Amino acid sequence: MDMAPRGSIRIVVAAADVASLEATTRVLALAGYEVIPATSGPEALDVLRAQRPTLAIIAADGANDGAAQIVRGIKAASDLEDVSVMLLLPRDGGWDGSDQSFDADGYLTHAITERELVARVRAQVRQAELTRELRASVAERDRAVESLRASEARFRAMANSMPQLAWIASPQGEVHWYNPVSYTHLTLPTSDLV
Repeated sequence: MDMAPRGSIRIVVAAADVASLEATTRVLALAGYEVIPATSGPEALDVLRAQRPTLAIIAADGANDGAAQIVRGIKAASDLEDVSVMLLLPRDGGWDGSDQSFDADGYLTHAITERELVARVRAQVRQAELTRELRASVAERDRAVESLRASEARFRAMANSMPQLAWIASPQGEVHWYNPVSYTHLTLPTSDLV
């Protein structure tokens, strides 16, 4: 099993079955992750909000109702949008994949090997990190676009209010814009006013 440290990557593992919770927690802790166990849905949501983990692994029981509620709760909470969710499915195949209401980011089964568990978790953590980076990049781009729009509006207001003639032309001499004073002094048709 890969024992490379994972830094301070937190993973919440929620399972009602104590043996499953302990086994999953042990394997991930040995792989270098900081693992926070939870034994109920409400406890899992409280821990998620308090600890801000990168990943939550939710164990589904045979009925799947509790796990579905937890996953829906995580996905509905705007303060948990950065938490990636993996659903740990029952060993007996009690979930057939037809219930799409889980909306988890990844799926595991109890019949998984320790090596595969760590590999799948590593991949899911990397995907969560990339998603966070992408969201941050999009937010930064949105701020830059808004800043550019505000700067353009200030420039346009300044150019439109100055008493001198002003225009924008291409290198070939095609005029793309005149300020309003230019229309008065050059007797340009106001239909050309941009």
